[in-house]
Amino acid sequence: MGAAKSASCRSPRSIRTAQSPNEASGWVEVRHPFHPFRGHRFQVLKCRRVGGIDTLILRDVARGSFAVPVQWTDRAAPEAYERFGDSPRRLSLDTLCDLVELIELLTQRAR
Repeated sequence: MGAAKSASCRSPRSIRTAQSPNEASGWVEVRHPFHPFRGHRFQVLKCRRVGGIDTLILRDVARGSFAVPVQWTDRAAPEAYERFGDSPRRLSLDTLCDLVELIELLTQRAR
């Protein structure tokens, strides 16, 4: 990762190029809807880039350390609709039925 950290791995408190080995990078809340720790806050031990994905190493007193992608936490960049105060769009039943029809048509053509 070098001296420059990705913006999503930076602590909201400050921007540094090096961190003391014993210094944590703040706290995060897990927000992924299907993660078993959703809604829980954890101390950030490290930020790493794993397989091209910004990943946080978190500390849990009972279980030790574990890793989660930054996008699964409250440090994730806001989605476009959140930046403008809008809500995410859901597909209507009619749109979903149209999608099923299109997939069936494309599947038949591929045979």
